[in-house]
Amino acid sequence: MVHTYPLICTLPFSEEVTKHLLYYVLPLGGDHEWVLDKNIKKICEGLDQFNGKRIVTIAVRGAGDPNYNYISPDAIINKFNRAYGQDPQIDFLIVTNQRKLWEVSGFLPMLSQVISPDPNHVFFYGHCKGVTHPDHSLICHKWADCMYETVYNNWSQVKTLLEQFATVGSFKSYGEFKTPGNHQWYYSGTFYWVRSASAFVRNWMRVDQIFYGTESWPGLHFKPDEGACIIGDGIADMYKKSSAELEQLLVDWRSAKLNNEFCFKNPIDYLQELVTKQYPCILQH
Repeated sequence: MVHTYPLICTLPFSEEVTKHLLYYVLPLGGDHEWVLDKNIKKICEGLDQFNGKRIVTIAVRGAGDPNYNYISPDAIINKFNRAYGQDPQIDFLIVTNQRKLWEVSGFLPMLSQVISPDPNHVFFYGHCKGVTHPDHSLICHKWADCMYETVYNNWSQVKTLLEQFATVGSFKSYGEFKTPGNHQWYYSGTFYWVRSASAFVRNWMRVDQIFYGTESWPGLHFKPDEGACIIGDGIADMYKKSSAELEQLLVDWRSAKLNNEFCFKNPIDYLQELVTKQYPCILQH
């Protein structure tokens, strides 16, 4: 049995890792503002880990937008300053929201500022999760908490995984997106780290020009075996999960982390399972 592409390679970091932050904010006020404030607070709590560029895109109202109450970019910048307690040393980009694209509008402008072939550079991408859903009871808010804990504020585990995989996230799902050239997997919720040297040797500027383009981007450029999953590997529709299910995943993950155990399969076993069960088309017999 021969694979049509190489097995996972190990590429240890050779010096201190330069970590870049890319983050998108849809600045909704009114009933939505509590979600906005919560996300900004969580980003600022982990901001000190980023010793490279810190880039935050703020959207402003565009043509055809829903009747949302947008908060001004200046007000958002002030929120970051207050949450961090001082100047957060963030480069803020302002983009006009395009209803078809949403986060995609700011993605390439941010990526273009962190281009590097250096194997010791990485970047994190995330967004203000759940801001269009102000209902406190909705699963997206617990889901966001899980991603901040397991992906954003989990550098020790992420670092180890990035020495074996090109990209790392949580809630890895399969079967979507079926856009041209996509490998049909994604990190549900769109929080992920990427090894710069793996990304920028590819056609990284290719982004699906639709609202889920930042979520589909890893699967557009990386094969399924190139993406590690910290928690929730193979999880089904996240919007149908309960808070209790997510909490149990977190409890199990925290226990494994406390005992210095990773909640992911050995890379070779992980690839073998992917190949034999989910991607038999990539095998040659």
